[in-house]
Amino acid sequence: MKSEGPFGTGVAADPLAPRFRITRVYMVTGLAFLGPAWLCLVRAAGAAAAGRWSDPYLLSAVHLFAVGFLLTVAHGAMLQIAPVAFQGRLYSIGLGYVEYVLMILGTAAFPAGFLSGRWALVAAGGCLVLSSFLILLWNLGKTARTMKKRAEALSIAPVFLFLLAAVFLGIGMAVGRPAAGPSTLSLHVLSGLAGWFTTLILVLSPRLMSVFVSSRYSGLRRSRSAALLYIGAAAAGLGTALDRAPGAQAAVWAGWLLYAFGYGWVLWDLFLHFRHRRRREVERVIRWIHGGLYAGFPMLGALVFAVEFTGERWALAGLLLFAFGFLQWIVAAYAAKILPFLRWMARYGHGSVRRGPGVREMLPEGLAAAALVAFAAGGLLTALGTGFGEARLAGTGASAGLAGWALYVWTMVRVYRK
Repeated sequence: MKSEGPFGTGVAADPLAPRFRITRVYMVTGLAFLGPAWLCLVRAAGAAAAGRWSDPYLLSAVHLFAVGFLLTVAHGAMLQIAPVAFQGRLYSIGLGYVEYVLMILGTAAFPAGFLSGRWALVAAGGCLVLSSFLILLWNLGKTARTMKKRAEALSIAPVFLFLLAAVFLGIGMAVGRPAAGPSTLSLHVLSGLAGWFTTLILVLSPRLMSVFVSSRYSGLRRSRSAALLYIGAAAAGLGTALDRAPGAQAAVWAGWLLYAFGYGWVLWDLFLHFRHRRRREVERVIRWIHGGLYAGFPMLGALVFAVEFTGERWALAGLLLFAFGFLQWIVAAYAAKILPFLRWMARYGHGSVRRGPGVREMLPEGLAAAALVAFAAGGLLTALGTGFGEARLAGTGASAGLAGWALYVWTMVRVYRK
C-alpha cells in the first residue's frame, strides 16, 4: 500500500504507524490533563497550606495529575515499549483504544465527583480506570506470548500488583469501606506513587537507557535490583497496613531500606553504563532523565521522613514535592525524548525517500529545559508553601507549574510544526 510522503513522493505505508499513533494519542491526552491538574492546585493552595488533605480541589489536582497525566502517559508508553524493548508484536491496537476511552472517562469522573461531593461518581471513575488497566494487562499478556525476551518482560509483571492495590484501595475509600482502616489513605498513596509509578520507572529505565545509549558496560540489563524494589515496597506496604501491630514499624523501615538499596543499585548501574558509553556525546534530554533519576532518590527519602516523623502539613508537602517535582520531571523528560520520535516516524517512516530534520533537531531544547525547570520550581515552591503554611508561596509554586505546562505544550507544538 502506498501513502503520500511529506515531499509528494509515494512511499510504502509504515506497518508500525498505528502503534506509533496510539502511543502519541495517549501521551498528548496525558499532557492535556496536566494543565487542569496544576490549575486545580492553584485553586487549592490555601487548603494545601492548611494541611487539608480532603479539599475537593486538592483531591482533583492529585488525581488529574496521577491518573490523567502519569497513568495515561504510562499506559501509552507501555503499548510502545513492551513490544520494542522485549522484541514482540502488540496483540491488539483496537483494545488499546477501548482502554483509552475508559481511561479518559474515568479520569474525568474524579474532579466531577470531588467538586460536586458525589463520591459514587468518584467510585465509578475508579472502576472505569480499573477496567482500563485490566484490558491493558490482557493486551500485554497476549503480547508477551510473541516476545523473544519473555522472561525479562515477565520480571516486570509484579509492579502491576501495586497499581491494582492502589485502585482497589481508592475505590474502597470512595464507597466508604476503607480496606485498611485508618491506614488506607497512606497505603493508597504508597501503593500508587512509590509501589507503582516509581518502581515502574526504576525497572524500565535500565532497559530504555540501554537502547538510548550504547555502552561497553553489560550489567545494566542483567541487574537484579527489581527484586529488592518489589520486596521493599511490599514490606513497607504491609507494615503500613498493619499500623500499630507488633513489628509493623520494623517492617516499614526494613521495607524502605531494601527499597533504597534497590534504587541505589539502579543508579550505580546507570552510572557505570554512562561512564563506559561508546560515544561521549549524549543528548541533553537523556541527561535530563538521568539527572532526574538521581534527584528522585533524596526526594523519596524526604517523602518517607515527612510521612513518618512530621505532621500532616509536611507529609502533604513531601507528597506534592515527590509527585509534582520528581515524577513529573521524569515523565515529562521521557515524553520529550519519545514524542519527537513518534512525530518523526509519522511524517517520514522507515521507507521515506527523502529525510527531513533529524529526530534530535525536532526538539526545541531551550523551551523544553525551561518547562522542566518551571515544573521543578513549581513542585518545590508548592511543597515549601504547604510545609510552612504559606498559602501565597504555595500559590506561586502552583502558578509556576502551570506556566511550565504552557511552555511544555508550546514545545510540543513546535515539534509538530517542524
